Amino acid sequence: MKINVIRGTHQFGGNAVKVTSDSGSAIVLDFGAEFAVNGGRAIVAEGITAGKPGVLGVLISHSHKDHAGLIHTILPGVPVYMDRIAGRIYRTYSEVTGRPEAAAAGKMKALPPLGGKIEFGDITVTPFLSDHGTYRSEMFLAEADGKRLLYTGDFRLHGLLRSELLSGLGSLRGTVDLLITEATCAGRGDEYSTYVPSERTLEKSVLEFLGKSPVILFCSIINIDRIAGLSGLVKDKGGRVFVSWAEKRVIDEAVKDDAPPAAFYQNLSIPETYDSSLFADIGKGDLIFTSSFEDFRILSGMIPSAELVFTEWPGNLAHMNSAFREDPRFHVMHVSGHAHPAELREFAEFLLPRAVLPVHTSSPEKCAELLEGFRVLPLQDGEDFSL
Repeated sequence: MKINVIRGTHQFGGNAVKVTSDSGSAIVLDFGAEFAVNGGRAIVAEGITAGKPGVLGVLISHSHKDHAGLIHTILPGVPVYMDRIAGRIYRTYSEVTGRPEAAAAGKMKALPPLGGKIEFGDITVTPFLSDHGTYRSEMFLAEADGKRLLYTGDFRLHGLLRSELLSGLGSLRGTVDLLITEATCAGRGDEYSTYVPSERTLEKSVLEFLGKSPVILFCSIINIDRIAGLSGLVKDKGGRVFVSWAEKRVIDEAVKDDAPPAAFYQNLSIPETYDSSLFADIGKGDLIFTSSFEDFRILSGMIPSAELVFTEWPGNLAHMNSAFREDPRFHVMHVSGHAHPAELREFAEFLLPRAVLPVHTSSPEKCAELLEGFRVLPLQDGEDFSL
């Protein structure tokens, strides 16, 4: 089995990893768009985006654009796969936000359920549950030539699905030849002192605010685990939950197969055009979700009694003016979607792989320090490595 990180050994986002068996069967794990800070470059790769199709499939781990955002550039003869529900969510999210990959997202093929197997030539892939703050994130086990590779995509151990994630992978302990792991936070150091440590801590803090006032909470449109978790807690206490028209479209895709349908929100979704009368009786215990910076600002003015909770990466605050950020009602409560430095080591000690390849990181050398005692591969983009 041969591994080639097309992109991702020394940067955040834009992941793409090619796996090739000894007989020549090949797949690609993720095919993401670069963040603008890295140049926003496309991927030009023979057999994937150029020339004749040369891989049997591209597998997408989760519905974030830095892992799926270039699927529209893949050759028509190369099928793209994703979890069935995550694929529907990504298609809807792309349509709502006007992303260029919306049409391609609608043509993706469904991966088998968790634990099921799919074959690409002589490469067998099994999806496993992950937890990244986007609904139905997955890890992939790829097996060929008597070797096993586990690709994490993005993950964390401080989310709502920690126990399920670890228990699902328990049978792989000590059997993985190569762990390809995200290491986003390996070099972030003191930045973590400003983060909320876990989803449970966030829920507790939001409930404390709701005991005194309504809350307007900013989070990703596809962080359905957070929306569902908080919504259930709020409604258990007699509060109301509001989501915007955009969130409603995405959530409907996530729950439409449920019987009966999961009630993430009451019949009070916010229309595209705001009407202040909708919030005339808003009060303590009521929770409003939004994923739009402009809507966050508008709603804060319409509901002066509300506490304002921003749960996304603090770097995104550049989209808001300083006066808004200095509002005494404004609180930054970010729960990372990525494994904390200590969790990277915890995960490696849990899985006990024979070697580790960090990706989705600007600090692979820091990952090597964190994983002292493990064999950490110092690869470059485009460099082949044979297991």
